[in-house]
Amino acid sequence: MNEMDRDRLATWCAERRIIVSNPSLIHYQGGTECSYYTTRLPESYDGRVAISRAVLAPVDSFQFAGAVVWLSSWGMGDDVVGPTLYEQLRLSYGLRSTLTGDSAISFDASEANQCLTFLALFAIVGWDAFFIPDGGEFFSFFSNDGFVDTVVRERSLETSLLNVFRPWETAPIDPARNRYLPRN
Repeated sequence: MNEMDRDRLATWCAERRIIVSNPSLIHYQGGTECSYYTTRLPESYDGRVAISRAVLAPVDSFQFAGAVVWLSSWGMGDDVVGPTLYEQLRLSYGLRSTLTGDSAISFDASEANQCLTFLALFAIVGWDAFFIPDGGEFFSFFSNDGFVDTVVRERSLETSLLNVFRPWETAPIDPARNRYLPRN
């Protein structure tokens, strides 16, 4: 597990043909061939952990090979419990204790549970965070507005991802609100 500043995050993403743009958004290079879905984030804590777990291992053949979780915006909702839990969790893994609004953490293949813990925390407290698997086949954005957007580059994963999200209300993203398309 390693911390990444924005420059290192941008480099890591670029190696996977993902562009980090401003404000805190990402899109695929040539992303017009991707599929875009949005899923209503469950209200319950258990549901938010379950959807976080589903994103980590969307299909039986998909082995967790590592990932980056990028906390792109925080501070919505409770301003004491969430930051304290996050800082203590980071400290427990020897990471810097300072909470920044633009921090990313990379996880290797042996750290699936740790990755799930951070992602689920962000989903529960309602902070904006991206999950990007190491191969960059897809990415998911957990929003403080109560949804998870998933962008799929690898068509072979699309049906499997939709099956994973079947327990929750999932629909294609309206093209008018699609923030993940490349901008000229």
